Amino acid sequence: MRRRDVCALIAAAITIGAATGRTQTLAGHVSRGNVPIAGALVVLIDASGRTLVQTASRENGDYSVTAPTPGSYRAQVLQIGWRPTIAGPFALRAGVTTPANIDVTGARIPLDAIVVTDRSDCRVRPDSAASAFILWDEARKALTAATMTRAEPLTMSVSRTEQNLDRGGSRVLWDSTKMQVGQSLNPFSSLAPEVLARSGYMSSDADGNKTYWGPDATVLLSESFLSSHCIRPETPSVQTGDSARLIGVAFSPVAKRRGIVEVEGVVWLDRSTAELREIVYRYVNNTTVIDRAEPGGRIEFLRIPGGRWIVHRWSIRVPSTITGVRRAEPSGIPGMTRADTPVEDLTGIRLTSGQVSEIRRGADVLWERGRVTLVVRIVDSLTSQPLRGVLVRAAQSPSATASDSAGTVRLDRVAPGPLTVRLESAELELVGRSPILAPVNVPNANDASVAIPIPSVRAVVIARCGDRVLDWGEGLLHGTVTPSGDSSDRGPVIVEWQSQYTRLGGGDSVITAERRELVPGSDGTFHVCGIPRDATVTVRRKGDGSAAVTSRFAPGALAARVSIR
Repeated sequence: MRRRDVCALIAAAITIGAATGRTQTLAGHVSRGNVPIAGALVVLIDASGRTLVQTASRENGDYSVTAPTPGSYRAQVLQIGWRPTIAGPFALRAGVTTPANIDVTGARIPLDAIVVTDRSDCRVRPDSAASAFILWDEARKALTAATMTRAEPLTMSVSRTEQNLDRGGSRVLWDSTKMQVGQSLNPFSSLAPEVLARSGYMSSDADGNKTYWGPDATVLLSESFLSSHCIRPETPSVQTGDSARLIGVAFSPVAKRRGIVEVEGVVWLDRSTAELREIVYRYVNNTTVIDRAEPGGRIEFLRIPGGRWIVHRWSIRVPSTITGVRRAEPSGIPGMTRADTPVEDLTGIRLTSGQVSEIRRGADVLWERGRVTLVVRIVDSLTSQPLRGVLVRAAQSPSATASDSAGTVRLDRVAPGPLTVRLESAELELVGRSPILAPVNVPNANDASVAIPIPSVRAVVIARCGDRVLDWGEGLLHGTVTPSGDSSDRGPVIVEWQSQYTRLGGGDSVITAERRELVPGSDGTFHVCGIPRDATVTVRRKGDGSAAVTSRFAPGALAARVSIR
């Protein structure tokens, strides 16, 4: 009796992408509304529309992409959750780096608006308006980014576990866990996409040992996979908790081929961000014995700092079988024999899994398990509209990031639990409301989102001065007095300005001088309402005419700021 162990090849392969030297380069900065974009895919396209080379923008939005030959090219910028932006054409010359800063203008892709009505409509090559194509296109962006991350010199620590289960899959008979440290992890070692499309996802050697191959990012991105599988939109069977945030694109083989093991599954995306969450798949077109083991796998994706994407957790489940021989009964007819029949039986299940525990670039830790990425969304407290350009950081962090046009900032490597977020706004600084310290609770889930409402300058001015100041063209002056010398006494201040009024009956305008005397608060701040927004304001300490400072309202501003010593 010969034993056949059905095994899965799921190795932590270490690859380093080698850059080739070229001489015609397009380089610059990718941003949206002056906010740098990290992890955007910059694709170089020739005159016929072919994709030639691509790169990903770095943390500061910088990119550099080299064409294979001199010529005219366009740059397509792809960002997850946004429609593409096309820039160019650019004439790239040999030996020259052509500068090109790209401000992306594509609108958001509203996955929330996709409603799945017909799960039987599975098509090959759906048109660009089909929801399945929209979902698949978003998944491809993250898959492409994941393949590019493998080319970076990032050091990853990975734990890999092998388990043998009983035939029912409920009892562990043997297990082993090993730690690996290497560069640019690729969890699956798969065959070439063309080979899988032709021969299937299970192969056997001369001794009958079987290997099940997982569909890695290269396979899913291939032309042969898309042409041999149909896709359709999918929703989770249970619409509660985290699953309520997901929408999927299901894939299945176009045709059932006898004796060829195929894969089918679902690529799950986040409805609100369009980001790739996981791929769940199973092997189909098996024997009845193999199907009892429920063979398949799960691949979970994670966005790490700098816009990179990795496979951070995975598992694959395959059967172990034994093949015996059922002896034929005598035929009872002289000269006639019956052939023995091979019999396959399930003896156990092999489960291989792995997860990334830490990612480093040199000595810097980019990501570690146990910490999460928190998506902070800054919104106007009155209108709930997103606010762009607010500097956001954890209170203990020395660096801040400006909120984008959607009002969002990602805080990486944050410990779950209570967190104080520090918000700084140049506009709110005019009215003395910056910085803002906002307490939040960080869930123990990656990419969880929390909205922080903050007041607008308009709301602060109305709250302090009344809503009629807007109609009268008036604004708010916020001042700060710093104690002089060693004294903590700030003393009274004098605020003066001139107002110009037009006579009702005509003639020369009337100019009046306004003067306010006030005492700053214990923190040294003071506020003055009713100042015309076209006036020049003079502020001085009482009894010290030589130390006067002036301030004006910026065009369109509702507030101004002044500081005196």
